[in-house]
Amino acid sequence: MIVAQAYNYSKKVRSIELDTDPNEQPMVVQFASSNAEEFSSATEHVLNICNGVNLNCGCPKSHITKLGCGSALLRSPEKIADIVKTAKSRFGEKQGFSISTKIRLLPSKEKTIELCRRIEKMNTDFLIIHARTKHQKDSETPNYEMMGLIRDTIQIPIVANGSIFCKQDYEKYLEVGHFEGVMSARGLVRNPGLFEGSTSSKAKYVKELWDYTNQYKWPGYKFITFRKMFGHVTHDLLSKQERILLQKCKTEETLEKVLLKNNLLDEN
Repeated sequence: MIVAQAYNYSKKVRSIELDTDPNEQPMVVQFASSNAEEFSSATEHVLNICNGVNLNCGCPKSHITKLGCGSALLRSPEKIADIVKTAKSRFGEKQGFSISTKIRLLPSKEKTIELCRRIEKMNTDFLIIHARTKHQKDSETPNYEMMGLIRDTIQIPIVANGSIFCKQDYEKYLEVGHFEGVMSARGLVRNPGLFEGSTSSKAKYVKELWDYTNQYKWPGYKFITFRKMFGHVTHDLLSKQERILLQKCKTEETLEKVLLKNNLLDEN
């Protein structure tokens, strides 16, 4: 997710926030925004390097909601409508380009269904739904029943999101309805081979990530981001004690020592 306001600020900021590879398609860029003009301006910047944009109406992080973005928009369906309709009016005719929305569940079934119906009328191309409310922790079980109710209520394509770490997790959603796709965050960074059904050792992805990160130093590179990614991809490969040690690393050299000690940089 990229904050649209920041992305619009300058070319330098845009080079830091997003770098693309034409071989990695299709790709959808997700923006956090609370303003129709702001969102459309950001969309214009990425129009020719991606296959669609997504309006995030689900992020519960305080630094995002303070801007009136993310899950703060769940209280203002009229703002969501303005943002989506403005973008659709400007870019909706571009072939192969989608304008979609991502939300979380609301506290009640009635309000959630009402919101989904309103979003459907906005002519959004598809709807991503995180199957938890903004107050729920990631450790809590997704509300599969609510997802089934939504699926039975609206006709637009729905992408299910929430606690998808393996094929069996996706199948839990299929038990309550047909969904056009799934979105995974934590599951995918922990196991980059998740969607290809890879049976290879997850350790090989640690080596790949190490090689790629050292080969492609992006503008605005920060070691803390580098370290965080390794915290994710080694989650199931290191003991809790080793994971804590990894997150205390201050340099690439000390992080490399932790990985080497655990045989995670061996050629596979």
